[in-house]
Amino acid sequence: MSHQPEQQHQRLAIALFAVFTLSGFAGLIYESIWSHYLKLFLGHAAYAQSLVLMIFMGGMAIGAYLAGRYSERIARPLMTYAAIEALLGLAALGFDPAFRALSALVFDTAAPALGAGWAIDGLKWGLSAAVILPQSVLLGATFPLISASIIRLLPKQAGSVLGWLYFTNSLGAAVGVLVAGFVLVATVGLPGTILTAGLINLVLALAVYSLARNGEQGAGAVEATTSAPADRGSEGWLRLMLATAFITGAASFCYEIGWIRMLSLVLGSATHSFELMLSAFILGLALGAWWIRRRIDELRDPLQTLAWIQVVMAVLAWLTVWVYDGAFDVMAGFMSAVARTQQGYVLFNLFSHALCIVLMLPTTICAGMTLPLITKLLLRAGGGERSIGFVYAANTLGAIAGVIAAVHVLMPLLGLRQVILIGGVLDVGLGLYLLYRSRVLHRLHPALAAAAALGLGLAIAVGVHWDPRQLASGVFRFGDSHVKGEVAYHRDGKTASVAVIRHNGGRQIAILTNGKPDASLAINAPSSADDPTMVLLGALPLLMHPAPRMAAVIGMGSGRSTHTLLLDPRLERVDTIEIERAMVEGARLFGPLTERTFTDPRSHIHVEDAKAYFSSTARRYDLIVSEPSNPWVSGVASLFSEEFYPLARRQLAEGGLFVQWIQLYEINDQLTASILKAMLRHFPYVRAFSPNSSDLLLVAAADGPVPAPGGYDKLTQELKDLLAGIDLPYAASLRLREVADQRLLAAYAAAPDIPPNSDYFPIVDQRAVAHRFLQDRAAGLLDLHMLHQALFGSPPDLDELVPVRHPGPAAAALRGEHARQLTEYLRFRADDGAAPETGMDAALLNQLILLQGAMASCDPVLIGRVWEPTYSGLLRTMASSKYNLNNNDESSMLRHGRFAADRGEVSRAGGSAG
Repeated sequence: MSHQPEQQHQRLAIALFAVFTLSGFAGLIYESIWSHYLKLFLGHAAYAQSLVLMIFMGGMAIGAYLAGRYSERIARPLMTYAAIEALLGLAALGFDPAFRALSALVFDTAAPALGAGWAIDGLKWGLSAAVILPQSVLLGATFPLISASIIRLLPKQAGSVLGWLYFTNSLGAAVGVLVAGFVLVATVGLPGTILTAGLINLVLALAVYSLARNGEQGAGAVEATTSAPADRGSEGWLRLMLATAFITGAASFCYEIGWIRMLSLVLGSATHSFELMLSAFILGLALGAWWIRRRIDELRDPLQTLAWIQVVMAVLAWLTVWVYDGAFDVMAGFMSAVARTQQGYVLFNLFSHALCIVLMLPTTICAGMTLPLITKLLLRAGGGERSIGFVYAANTLGAIAGVIAAVHVLMPLLGLRQVILIGGVLDVGLGLYLLYRSRVLHRLHPALAAAAALGLGLAIAVGVHWDPRQLASGVFRFGDSHVKGEVAYHRDGKTASVAVIRHNGGRQIAILTNGKPDASLAINAPSSADDPTMVLLGALPLLMHPAPRMAAVIGMGSGRSTHTLLLDPRLERVDTIEIERAMVEGARLFGPLTERTFTDPRSHIHVEDAKAYFSSTARRYDLIVSEPSNPWVSGVASLFSEEFYPLARRQLAEGGLFVQWIQLYEINDQLTASILKAMLRHFPYVRAFSPNSSDLLLVAAADGPVPAPGGYDKLTQELKDLLAGIDLPYAASLRLREVADQRLLAAYAAAPDIPPNSDYFPIVDQRAVAHRFLQDRAAGLLDLHMLHQALFGSPPDLDELVPVRHPGPAAAALRGEHARQLTEYLRFRADDGAAPETGMDAALLNQLILLQGAMASCDPVLIGRVWEPTYSGLLRTMASSKYNLNNNDESSMLRHGRFAADRGEVSRAGGSAG
């Protein structure tokens, strides 16, 4: 019978370990989803991301400190833990509606009243803290409370208990980040994901309350012990251990920030890539805690063990700098072997996760051992239960310091490689000091081992240099481990690594972010495939607005669109909003092609997030041009959402025009339709143009129809020459570029069964990366345009038009074999017996005939009633028809081709035009 209470305590402890696994699962959901929410509120600029992290982790540190300080006075910490889980769950249930109401209050009422400046920024920061700080404090208190509860049950196994708790909580977090990112957000959106976490908390609260009612009786607080040397019971020893926790936390997060940027260049900077990296990092922490759990209570000198772990951790982190360049070759080999299919995409994610694990795991396993050891040392030295909370708080504060230093100081000033090297210096310096305190450095072998570690670090710092052609290769897209050409500029910025590449003997120049081309221009040569997009983004609204005075451009790119706008003397001011300062610096290398962006006194460049900028400025613009990066890049899809478009609409002056770039490559019709649905809700009048066969430009208005392009005679000669250089010498030549109005766009958007893209249900952010891998094309809208031309169009007089170097879809349709096939295919009568051959059902055939008659009779009521369902049906039919323009022939190849001279050359391969 004497063993019965001990066995009961063991069973209760096992149940609590399971509870804490689920608690870690929910906690990582909160960290991820709160970041999503607050980025919508604060913007995606680096300072805003740091603020989110400071609030979250600062709250965790406060909670851990308070729990550590007062846990010894709490008679039943398990009951307190249950209450905290319940409070977290209740807060999660009301978070989404409260956040939306608060956002509406700030953006609709406070921001217009306060205007730009410190007042509105201070209000947003203060409200952000108020929204998540209380829950963060509660989350920070959970670890010390449950640790104290189990250690009271099993006081002789304190070290093992701590190892198990760190392991179970980290394991739950590693799984949680994957489930939240790959399943929950994609299935139930941000509101459903945070609701799921809240329900988990409530279930855990009930379970812990049930376990604690009887199991917690009679367990007292852990008292001061023990057998440690006398100096280890002093306040000086406490300060040393807390400083150790702080420094190792800072170093570990230097590693994490550095590895995330390093792996983004190999895996791509999509949201799912970050989730794979974070999961691998946390998995290493879990395994380290798991390994140390059985050994920690038996260590003769835990301080010496901790010291050597710090040294080994630094060495392993430095080795990642040495082996990193091999990751590009490994990924290139994988990309050349894997099929671009759904199954291949699953393999791509598994391989990417494995690559993250190989790079991160050895170091993070060491990091996972440190906190259990530090806490155990303090418990052995008589620190009591407060040690648990104090160590957790100090480590969290160190993590905050590490992130801020890495993102805002080390990365932009010294570069990516130095972030890892300096993190290793912190760890090895700490390890050597702890070895000195352990009195082992006076012996030969430890001294030689320490000297070898320092020598290795110095050799890597001096001898290992990364090839910038690898860093800019974008291997995750086409499997090329080196970009061809000369790297004229490379810098690791706060939010991205930016490179400028010259190739073809300097005749072509491209700017890339994290290995993804964002713009390409030809120097002293015929225009590049990107140039029509970049020029038309600026020129189209100038040809449509009668008297533009103020313009804004979202996204720097090469600066070509801003340069084009500034060629019009009617504009008094052009604001360019770019999130990454290194992008602005790199764009200067495009020289005369973009010089007005940097030299014209009317040009103003703002290094800021677009949402944050617009929410804090009182300016109203006649023209807003939105050309961000590709929507598969993490965070960019929020500039294609139904929450962004009303913000853009609010910034327009009366009669203003909004211009949106959308890629048609590496995306599918469903996601393109989702973006269009979001946009059409707030801009009901739209005209669509296709400057080349891979991009779509939408010119939209909120308060009246979009006028046709005109006014060529009023343009400056420089602007006329620019348009002539892209085969648009006069307004009539734009007939080859216009592909749709709002009716055809609405029909296209209605066909796919998908909701509008939203910040709260981020469909595009979640799915676009898969279509990047699959190399899909969103050809449906251009197919519908060709169908319309075949049915009702009258071909322009092609003899009056100049030859087209970059044929648009209209030109390809009118000149190609498909135009004749489609005309024959669609110009039928019901008694022709064509229905079985076309694959159309009888209802659609009859509707099409009705639409033909309505168009012939110009009956607006009848046209309005049958237009959208007819064209939506046509789109669905063409998606499975043998005449689908995705299949073959020359015009299809034009749309499918990469606009590059050869496979390794950066040209049209992606991005915002700029």
